[in-house]
Amino acid sequence: MHVFRSKINNKRRKDLVNVIILLIFMLVLTISIGYSSLYSTLDVGEMAAYFRINKDIRITNIALDGTQGSAISNWEEYNVSSISSNIDLPSSSSQVTYNVEITNLGNIEAGIFEITGLPENLKYTLNNYTLKEELCDSADNTMCKLGSRSYVNITISYKNNSSYNSSNTNYNINLDFDFQRFYSISYVNIDDTNLPTRSIGRDTLEFNLNTPYPGKVHITGNDLGSYNKTTGLIRLVEIDDDVTISQTTESYFVAYDGVDGSLFNKFDMTNITSFSRNTTLSSSEIQTMINNSTVQKISTEASDPNYPSDTEIYGWVDNNNFYWWSEAQKVYFNPNTMGAFRLMTNLLTVDLNGTDTSLVKNFAHWFDKDAKLTTINGKINTSGLVLEYATSYDYGIDNDENGSSNKGLTYMFNDCKVLTAIDTSEIDTTNASDLKRMFGGCANIRELDVSHFNTTNAKSMYWMFRKMEKLTELNISNFDTSNVENMTGMFVSDLSLQKLYLGENFNTSKVKVFNHMFNGTNRLTTIYAYSDFNSTSHTSSYNMFINASNLVGSANTLDETRYDNTQVNISYARLAQNGIKGYLTPYSTTHTYNITYELDGADNPNPTTYTEETRTFTLLQPEKIGYTFLGWTGSNGDTPQLEVTIEQGSSGDRHYVAHF
Repeated sequence: MHVFRSKINNKRRKDLVNVIILLIFMLVLTISIGYSSLYSTLDVGEMAAYFRINKDIRITNIALDGTQGSAISNWEEYNVSSISSNIDLPSSSSQVTYNVEITNLGNIEAGIFEITGLPENLKYTLNNYTLKEELCDSADNTMCKLGSRSYVNITISYKNNSSYNSSNTNYNINLDFDFQRFYSISYVNIDDTNLPTRSIGRDTLEFNLNTPYPGKVHITGNDLGSYNKTTGLIRLVEIDDDVTISQTTESYFVAYDGVDGSLFNKFDMTNITSFSRNTTLSSSEIQTMINNSTVQKISTEASDPNYPSDTEIYGWVDNNNFYWWSEAQKVYFNPNTMGAFRLMTNLLTVDLNGTDTSLVKNFAHWFDKDAKLTTINGKINTSGLVLEYATSYDYGIDNDENGSSNKGLTYMFNDCKVLTAIDTSEIDTTNASDLKRMFGGCANIRELDVSHFNTTNAKSMYWMFRKMEKLTELNISNFDTSNVENMTGMFVSDLSLQKLYLGENFNTSKVKVFNHMFNGTNRLTTIYAYSDFNSTSHTSSYNMFINASNLVGSANTLDETRYDNTQVNISYARLAQNGIKGYLTPYSTTHTYNITYELDGADNPNPTTYTEETRTFTLLQPEKIGYTFLGWTGSNGDTPQLEVTIEQGSSGDRHYVAHF
């Protein structure tokens, strides 16, 4: 008996322990979620509970507070953000008043942005609260979060006498409360006297900064925010984050015109190996260097009426490294800068981070003949490029070795022989009239993305991609060349180039000179094009295809045209199709099929793809040292065959197994 009772008691104790553990777990979980707003983000393992305005501040009770004019409230209900009731307002003066309890369980102050949901002929009046104000504890108005309880007194009545209709006095009411948290508004380098320092979410604010109005203002935290420097008006639209309003300081490097080297004219530019911003020195340390004359001012003069610097930029050379320093938030290259780093013969790296090139009007010769330059960090924004068409300028002549060309993007990266990569993502060519030698001599660049280039206004592409010796493919299918007059040596000596993609707008109707356009592209096999080269204006195409010895038009088709050293001018700059000989290959509209092989270690000389237009071909026998080839099986059947032929017009992927 006692043993049996002991077993029963032990079981009850185990059950009780399990219940207690479950209750503790649920309590911890409830506390974690219910008070997640003790912090704006509460980490729980790999999870995070964020402040939820519709959960952490909520309606927790509703009570009828009184009626007038024989009004009746038949029932009342509520949820976290709305109250519902059925009321009867039998006269134009009838009204019902409720007391709504609102509890803030979070650590962030909140308020009511708006209340909606009443029928059009009714209105509500808040008797002890103003919309968009902070909700604080009704007993302690210094307590506005973490369990504060507010009681909002709301009266529902007719808008006016005309909105009363004696035949319809009964209403189902559903009032939605739009609770929003408060966000801070802070100011940097701006007098914030009497300016708003916080706002309820979703609100739109307009206010004027204190005089004197800042010349430039930067707004973070509100994408639609705006500033009028004439009136000092700040406009913040539908606020949903903390906002910072700061006075922006801007400075400009002195212009480098490519001749006297103004940016570096106080330094030995030929020995400089790097260019970068110094972010480690303090303003007091810089002041000491100023006093010791170990730094030079390289910003525009404050009296410059066009580009006044708000604060100075200082530069110095330390162990052949050029450093610049400024307290300015934005540092621009002067709009008149040209050839900024030209002929810096020992320059290895350029770090443009911290600078802005978007105002520069002309990028000619920017890195011209920087033969040791290996790396350019940061983006080059050319959106400020000014389109210049000069009637007296001959786009067909290359006379720029001494910097006489000052158009658009000419010579921008010319002869950067060891540069391995260029971030072109912000290079805007829309207003470039001359692209002469833009990448000419960039011998170590293996990939170049020019897919976003707008070349509508370009007149010259003279030697544009000259001696890009490591480039294997180039896609310029987006190029519009309808205004180009000169394509001399455009791809000359691109020794590794194998495939070139031209687009539907590769229009050569105005091109006068094609001389040496593909000279020395001895690995080029395919030029994909949509149409023949138009030779309406052409005057010369001397050696246009000379030494392009592997070039084949429409390879493996009936129209295949192999390189012929007697056809090296524009006469063969046409599509090889419909029995016409030419060096261009039309883009295929047919499906490409794959051919896969199992070779057991043998070399495979056979193609891996084909189309329905591919000319009939027979698989070559693979070679494996010390073995005899017995034949193919696979797509041709299970019996080994020494010869497998794929006829023109065939289709479908194929697979072959080599037997030895």
